[in-house]
Amino acid sequence: MIRLYRPSDTVLSQAVRKDMATAQATANTYSRNDPEIERQWNNFRRRKAGQEVWNALTNAYHSKCVFCERVNAKTLDHFRPKERYPKKMFRWNNLLLCCSDCNRSKGNQFLFRDSVPLLLDPTTRDPAEFFEWDTTTGALIAISEPARQPYAMHTLNQLELNDQPLQGERVAKLKAVVYLLARVVREQPVEGDTREQLQAELHPSRPYLGIIRFLFRQPNTFRPLVDASRAKLPEIDSWVKPWL
Repeated sequence: MIRLYRPSDTVLSQAVRKDMATAQATANTYSRNDPEIERQWNNFRRRKAGQEVWNALTNAYHSKCVFCERVNAKTLDHFRPKERYPKKMFRWNNLLLCCSDCNRSKGNQFLFRDSVPLLLDPTTRDPAEFFEWDTTTGALIAISEPARQPYAMHTLNQLELNDQPLQGERVAKLKAVVYLLARVVREQPVEGDTREQLQAELHPSRPYLGIIRFLFRQPNTFRPLVDASRAKLPEIDSWVKPWL
């Protein structure tokens, strides 16, 4: 899980924004679990407006699930479930990309603590403020701070973010980046192939950058290697800037 930035709705055409406003006006008349909710949403997804919203979010998040970071998002999801919150159904800031596994785990459950959603939305709250990483196992670890731990634990449990094969895939990502950083430090000068491979691994479109962000931002056993490679190859800073 990594901090994401939602683009302004101005990435959508004026016609699509108008379509969404009209659809929302209708959705505002629905009560919770109204059978019309699913029908209207399906109609929207089939229209040009629905496809444009999908394309805009796919471009913004590189087809990655906003929760687990797999590059296999198949669902245009509602952070606040549309069945329970039809008045948020066509709101741009309530729409996310989600993989089928996270969508299934998320379901229609939506709990609060002190009037704040327990589920973390990475477009509004930075996961780094709620989690640390185990660089050996690839597990997300909820921080111990009492005020934030409930949100971290609920998000971990509801979305099953520490299930396999997620942990193993994160470790593989970390090892690939660490290996290339070590090559940067060792090579005199840095070879073109090393540079190209590292740039590719750090591109915003690649999966599991959350654990790599931890390497670059927080104290950890790999931090000296990270700092040495950044000093040796300053271009790294521009590669990680979009998500750091």
